[in-house]
Amino acid sequence: MKDCEAIVRVLEDEGVDTIFGIPGIHTLSLYDEISKHKSLRHILVKHEQSAVFSALGYALTTNRTGVALVVPGPGVLNTVSAVAEAYYQHKPIVLLAADIPLTTQGRGMFHEVDSMRILTPITKARYAPRSASEVVEALREAFYQARAGCPGPVYVAIPQDILEGRETVTTLAQKKAYAPPAVMPGDVQKVAALLCESSAPFLWAGDGVVFAEAMDELRVLAETLELPVITAMGARGCMPEDHPLNAGVPGFGFPCAIFKNADLSVAIGLRFTVLDTYLRFIPAPKQLVRIGVFADDYRPEDRSGYQITHEITAHPKQFLAALVDEVKSAMRNKSRRNPITELLSEHTRANMTAQPAALYPDDALVKPQHFMRALSAALQGKDFSYITESVWAFMRGISPRIQKPLRFGIVQSFGCLGFSLPAAIGAAVAHPEHRVIGISGDGGFLFSCQEIATAADNSLANLAYFIITNNQFRNFYYTQQELFAGRHIATSWKPIDFAMVAEGFGAKGYTIASPAEVEPTIARVLSEPGPAIVSVITESVPTPEEEMFVQKIKNTGAIIGE
Repeated sequence: MKDCEAIVRVLEDEGVDTIFGIPGIHTLSLYDEISKHKSLRHILVKHEQSAVFSALGYALTTNRTGVALVVPGPGVLNTVSAVAEAYYQHKPIVLLAADIPLTTQGRGMFHEVDSMRILTPITKARYAPRSASEVVEALREAFYQARAGCPGPVYVAIPQDILEGRETVTTLAQKKAYAPPAVMPGDVQKVAALLCESSAPFLWAGDGVVFAEAMDELRVLAETLELPVITAMGARGCMPEDHPLNAGVPGFGFPCAIFKNADLSVAIGLRFTVLDTYLRFIPAPKQLVRIGVFADDYRPEDRSGYQITHEITAHPKQFLAALVDEVKSAMRNKSRRNPITELLSEHTRANMTAQPAALYPDDALVKPQHFMRALSAALQGKDFSYITESVWAFMRGISPRIQKPLRFGIVQSFGCLGFSLPAAIGAAVAHPEHRVIGISGDGGFLFSCQEIATAADNSLANLAYFIITNNQFRNFYYTQQELFAGRHIATSWKPIDFAMVAEGFGAKGYTIASPAEVEPTIARVLSEPGPAIVSVITESVPTPEEEMFVQKIKNTGAIIGE
């Protein structure tokens, strides 16, 4: 078989059913072969960055490897920010690209750039096959490395003359299976003893719990020992967020003080990033056990401030299953009292009895938190995925509860704007059976608003996208107001009619311009097929977190953004 056919057959064998990308002269031979295989769906995006963001949204909500396909030079470089976001999120992505022909490399030809060197700091592995016989092995290794151990993005660049060549490929090689590290009985016994003997323990669940599909084992362990569970942002839904033992995601309003007297935490698949730890505000327990399939992160700086006392390399699902059996045996006919669990219950009851502010005050514009509460109420009981880059969208107490794993995506420590819309498209393509909700501010939306056309082209009836519109980069505008004597520069723009923009791209457009329009518009959008783009014109108000950090800078002179 020819090289392009071998590539496509390897993709099929690796379980790929969707590719996000943009063709070019270098990849037309490969695209022609893709057209012959009905098992592969290609989604034409409108910018290469969106190809990787869409693949990331696909990976976030399927636990499968997302695939993007681009041309060399500017095509690859346009993906860099999105690849970095996938790298920071430790999500399996394979970025396929053509490269300029081998016969012209090193001569400064059209599109030539050292993409391998550029992508080295933000990819887990990179492959540059130089013959047709090397291509299949490179692809097999790429899909293996994307998921083995600590997952991450992998880059494969195939020269154009190999894609268009006549060389015959005689073997597809074998799909590589990952063998996770074995569970050591001694490690299980040690952690069980620590949990049973500690007086104030808690569990700390990271993305690795979801990636390893260890959700059931985590819940059973928590219930067996009545352990509160903190979930990292990427692990939302690993326990239903209305479960009494789910402490929630660290963020504004999170009861950090409850955990200050903890004597033990067992962290599963957690990296201790600034988002996982709420900028290191979560107190470090006296003993910290970490369980994961890799002993060394490829970003070790994530652990700053947290001294791991027991590092255990094991597959989270297998280890937690063995740990559950061990603690059940050790705790048979015994009872325990965990003060952290009791404090968490008191905190939850206090929040439930607190009277919320009126949903719709007599204001001309909608307050963002009021819109978020209305959306959360409308989503209760519905099957949905939730993709966001808005700071309002995960504020404690107003964000929709995530009740299932693989139903949430957000920019993480890299913080790349432009993520939400293409990532929501990737999720909507992957899950036509349920509603996909995307949210961003208008500033972030403008980074990738052209992807409305992608949603319309593919008739994504399950996609509803909400824009919190205030005609500015509100957090920067607020910071300029408070810290730079109101000298506003480069943080605002003239109002944009996003509903009209949506309709121009072929989607449904809606505008919420007053508090009275919030509930009926949300109800309509959620009951009708999309794709729908909803501009929610809001007051320009800072989040409580932004107010807190600006006040800290005023009081202490700390560096902005520290």
